[in-house]
Amino acid sequence: LAVPYIKGRGVPDWNADAKAMLSGITLATTRTELFKSFVEGLFLEFRNHLDTFSKYVPLGTIYVSGDMTKSETIDQLLADVIGMEIVCRDDRESTARGAWLVALAGLGRFATVDEAIQAFPPEGGERRYVPDAAKAEAYRRKQKEMNALYLSWKQTR
Repeated sequence: LAVPYIKGRGVPDWNADAKAMLSGITLATTRTELFKSFVEGLFLEFRNHLDTFSKYVPLGTIYVSGDMTKSETIDQLLADVIGMEIVCRDDRESTARGAWLVALAGLGRFATVDEAIQAFPPEGGERRYVPDAAKAEAYRRKQKEMNALYLSWKQTR
């Protein structure tokens, strides 16, 4: 299990002193297992952020893009860890496009961002990844374990 706070922790408690930790390592642990646990830890922290965010707004499908989304294995892992459907778009300019669509809605050109998206649908293809329910539940337990490990470290400071 990896706690991924190399440069501190953000949501929900903003702790610049938080440290990365590894738990459950033996002499038989491979580099591949270490790498996977670190990626899982990053995704579990993303799930922490989504859990916090969902207290304020309902969440549905998560749209992602960028170089890391070129790996179908990583994309499916993300869907399983966060327990939500992931849509990967082939749009290289998704950040600029998203800002433009939000600006159009903010300026009143469209009533909502969803209307702007409907008027200007993204170009290129997309891939969808649906979480495996059993894996998502296992990752929910792992998330609780990761958060408990962090809290136990925090309480000793």
